[in-house]
Amino acid sequence: MKHARAQAYIRQLCCLGLGKEVLIPELLRAIHTVIPSESNVFTGVNGNMVPTYVIPEYVLPEVVEPLKSERDRIFTSQFLARLVQWYSRHRIMPDPTIPDERFYQSDLYHLVFRPYNHYHRLQAMLRNHGVPTGGVSLCRSQNQRPFSLDDQQLLERLLPYVEYGLQAHGVEAGAEYVDSGQGGMI
Repeated sequence: MKHARAQAYIRQLCCLGLGKEVLIPELLRAIHTVIPSESNVFTGVNGNMVPTYVIPEYVLPEVVEPLKSERDRIFTSQFLARLVQWYSRHRIMPDPTIPDERFYQSDLYHLVFRPYNHYHRLQAMLRNHGVPTGGVSLCRSQNQRPFSLDDQQLLERLLPYVEYGLQAHGVEAGAEYVDSGQGGMI
């Protein structure tokens, strides 16, 4: 019952109409209760699947600068083409070596994933009307078990709710929070 309640919480969270700034951090935290992981990451992408922003559960400052300065060298056109090819046929990438068989020897792994202790990854592509908008990555360290097929299927069942939640516009910029007596939230 506890597992079903955690899934229901994620579905409700995604249907509240919250903005991305509020939804994503809470979603990353809540996914732990459904699919155990060491840490989770949200990556916003443009239509060509190039990362435009990253929201990790916690920030390691030593990763930020190398990722910014090495972005074009790390995300080569060949690497991105393999991502596009994979995600055109699949919703989930269960193994980080799929786009690059030498992933664990790559700069991407050593500069970005290794400092976070991300070895096993379960990545899901999110879309808005067929266009890639971002991805959710669940991560485990090398001494933890890899993600199972059940984990993958469970994440896949949650994706429509997450995609719906990310389409919400949230609170308009400049909205004032004052007690006017005209509305409320339960």
